[in-house]
Amino acid sequence: YHYFRTKGEIFIGIHKRALELAFASLEGIVDNGEPAVNRLYRMAEAHAMLMMTGANFMRLAARHTDMGLASEGRTRQEDIDEILKPRHEYEAQFEHVIADGMAAGEFQAKDSFLMAKAVLGALNWMSMWYNPRADDTEAQKRRIAQSMAEFVTHGLKPTVEPNPKAPSKHTGTKNSRTKNSQSRNTQTK
Repeated sequence: YHYFRTKGEIFIGIHKRALELAFASLEGIVDNGEPAVNRLYRMAEAHAMLMMTGANFMRLAARHTDMGLASEGRTRQEDIDEILKPRHEYEAQFEHVIADGMAAGEFQAKDSFLMAKAVLGALNWMSMWYNPRADDTEAQKRRIAQSMAEFVTHGLKPTVEPNPKAPSKHTGTKNSRTKNSQSRNTQTK
C-alpha cells in the first residue's frame, strides 16, 4: 500500500509504471544488429501491443494534456522531471533507429526527430480508438499491432514518390469505407 498525497502524485506514479513497461517492451530490440526497418517494425509492434495490453497505464501516459496534473498541488519539480527525462529517452530510442535507417538508406525520411514523434504519435493515438474487451484474443491484438507496425514502417519507406498535384480519385461520398474498415469498427469506441 502506498499513500499518494495529491492527484498529481497518482499521475506521476501511473506514468512511471507506464514508462517501466514501455522500456521493458523494447529490451533486446533497439541495438540487436538487425536492419533498422526490422528493429523499427518490432519496436512499433511492441509499443502497439503495450497500448492494448497495458491500456490502463498507457492510456494516461499517452495523454500530454494531463501533464498539468503532475504540477498540481505539492508535486515536486523533481518528480515531474522523473517522468520527462525517461520519456525523452524512450522517444530517443525510436529516433536512433530511424536515424540508423536513414543512414543505411532504408528510410527516405529527412528528420529522424520529427519522424520519431510521428511514429509514436500514431501508436499512442491507439489510446483514443482502441477499446479493450474481455473477449479480445492475443491473436487479434497481435494482428492490430502488426498492422500498426506495417503502417509506421511503410510510412518512412515509400515505394513511390507522392504526387500531391495528381488528380484525386476520391468520390466525395460520405460512406466510402471499405469492407475491412467496417469490420474493424468493433474495436473502436
